Amino acid sequence: TDHEALRRSAKAAAAALASGGTVRVTSSGGTDITFAVDDVPPRINCGRPDDNVVPYGPMQGWLPAGEAYAPIRAGSANGTVVVPSMDFRGSALKNVTMTFKDGVMTEMSSESDLEGLRGFLDSTTGDTKMLSIVDIGVNPDSHPIEGSDYASWEMGGMVTLATGDNSWAGGNVVSTGALTLHLPGATLAVGETTVCDGGKLKVSG
Repeated sequence: TDHEALRRSAKAAAAALASGGTVRVTSSGGTDITFAVDDVPPRINCGRPDDNVVPYGPMQGWLPAGEAYAPIRAGSANGTVVVPSMDFRGSALKNVTMTFKDGVMTEMSSESDLEGLRGFLDSTTGDTKMLSIVDIGVNPDSHPIEGSDYASWEMGGMVTLATGDNSWAGGNVVSTGALTLHLPGATLAVGETTVCDGGKLKVSG
């Protein structure tokens, strides 16, 4: 992967998140949710910790690389998120539907048994059910594999949302738990700017 090209794409995605527009995420599977990004600069991960020299949270980078991410303003998320496939402690959960009102998950259903997931959420403290992170994958050399449900943050055009603690990204949501929600094939727009369209990245540096 060309690191400089990766960095330019990540910065373009971060700039879109920082524009101040309302973020809307939709998908053919039923996701339709809006929220606002918090008032801290979005970060990028292109494998080098010094890509983020900021006065809050840790400087960090990890592999595989290629993403722009930002904390979601607590209490701003409203709508529905449908996760096609979610691996929870070795169990594959299918079509997990979550409803958010004023930032907090208020309902959850699935084709799969959610007893373990519900138990996990009930065992945590803090705002584990608060939608708290938005992440945009920008790595063109990482992508979903045909026939596989595996998804990862950095995959080019991948939209990922997360709940729970976001203090590591400069946010103010604190909890002892978190959930990662990968949304392959989703569309993400910030105001009038489409950043991802049906799982395809539309911005670049």
